[in-house]
Amino acid sequence: MLRAHPRVKLTDQPTVRDALLAVAKLGGHIRNNGEPGWLVLGRGYDELLTLEVGFRLASAQPAPCVV
Repeated sequence: MLRAHPRVKLTDQPTVRDALLAVAKLGGHIRNNGEPGWLVLGRGYDELLTLEVGFRLASAQPAPCVV
């Protein structure tokens, strides 16, 4: 999900720190402000969960409509 997001750039083999910073970016973290705090990480995680739900709903195949 993180790689698919247009604002997040991850390498092919991201480290745990790369993933943490990507989640923080979803939460609105600005790199110049130092390390991300719990509030920003929580917001980012919430956004990530919302993206997952949207992906699952979009991937579901609707039942064919028979007229």
